[in-house]
Amino acid sequence: MPRIAMAPMPGFRSLAVLVAAALLLGGCGWFRSKKPPPPCPRVVVLEEGKRLVNFAPGGGTDLSAMVSDIRMARAGGACTYRDGEVEVEMAVRVEARRGPADRSRKAAVKYFIVLMDPTEKIIKKWDFDMTLAFPVNVDQGGKTDTLGLKIPLKKGEQASRYRIIAGLQLTPAQLKYNRDWAKVKTPGALRDIPIAPPARGPGAREPDFPVGRPGSGGAVPGEPN
Repeated sequence: MPRIAMAPMPGFRSLAVLVAAALLLGGCGWFRSKKPPPPCPRVVVLEEGKRLVNFAPGGGTDLSAMVSDIRMARAGGACTYRDGEVEVEMAVRVEARRGPADRSRKAAVKYFIVLMDPTEKIIKKWDFDMTLAFPVNVDQGGKTDTLGLKIPLKKGEQASRYRIIAGLQLTPAQLKYNRDWAKVKTPGALRDIPIAPPARGPGAREPDFPVGRPGSGGAVPGEPN
């Protein structure tokens, strides 16, 4: 089984600098390569694990008992091939809104990242914690965690044969709720509406919420930094 190393990344600013430098050098046509870059591993959000709805004890699944509605909005990444491995820089976006039964103004969630090999065997699973704290008069927002993943490759092997799956960690009851929700949306149930407003302008990135507070994911127990 290949050895996987995963560590927090500083963000996409350094990546943007590298990309800009590469484009500048690429302008010198003498050295421009027409060969397309090798494909990256496929990153997907597990359909049944993209939503987590918390309800107050004893309140059932009525809208008035909702504490929080949390979504994994998206997960994606860019990759770089190096000698014998591929480095994947991932961004995981989680968004949440408060419900009528919330009293703490906080939404805590656990999410996971799973790496699968070309035979669809799970190589490793990482678990992360994230907490969103809602300021006064603000009832929805999101955070983005940036993570780094290294995948050792055999000679001639392409990273596109690997899959990276992300999702929210659910209890059996929460998973059942998601499956029931997918079958039928009953009157009075939670409205399936976007949690956060769309980013402004082409290529804009949603700001983290609360402003200035980074996501909490990144540290992987038992793995080197």
